[in-house]
Amino acid sequence: MIFITTKDHAKASKSSLPKGVYYIIDGKEVSEQVVQAIDPNHIERIDILKGEKATQKYGEKANQGVVEITLKRKINPYSQEVQERR
Repeated sequence: MIFITTKDHAKASKSSLPKGVYYIIDGKEVSEQVVQAIDPNHIERIDILKGEKATQKYGEKANQGVVEITLKRKINPYSQEVQERR
């Protein structure tokens, strides 16, 4: 299960991720449903961007913050295709 803690949410789990947040997996925009489907064992790193840093990097669509997820292996979340990172 993925847990994301924010100031506005005491604890957000897979079923209740913060609304309005922009999600990026391996450089590609994804929906909340894709984030919820991620196996936590596949996650290498999670970065949280907020405020000016988020909007400078991703524009106004990221004004509620950004969750950048880097996977251990390159995984296509739409087809579950797995490829080793180069």
